[in-house]
Amino acid sequence: MISVLCTLACFLAIVWIVVFEPFGNKESRRRKYGLDQYRIQRLDYYEDATIVSTKYYVQQFTRVPSIIPGNWKWWKDIEEYRCGFGDCYWETKYYSTIEEAEKAVNKMRTGDPFEGTKEETVKLIP
Repeated sequence: MISVLCTLACFLAIVWIVVFEPFGNKESRRRKYGLDQYRIQRLDYYEDATIVSTKYYVQQFTRVPSIIPGNWKWWKDIEEYRCGFGDCYWETKYYSTIEEAEKAVNKMRTGDPFEGTKEETVKLIP
């Protein structure tokens, strides 16, 4: 009986992580699982063997929440929440220069949110 309950609990935990975790707040998940390691990737578009355009995007090294023991980590794109035409979705944030991408990484390292709001106590009244 106990093994059946443990199996059921593990199954429900895996379903929760696979189904509901990707649709949560990406900013809170980035802060919770993200490590202080970033990299800037370059994305080149080619036409007729020549570069037509270049974009840059930022990735953060993150821990993967898992029930299976191990040190699971991967590079995850920094995404922004976009809405348009009655639909909202998460999309990788692209930059036109390396300097813009570096500026975004430096702001995240100082504690500024990439997406959403930042709340702080200005004055405490006893």
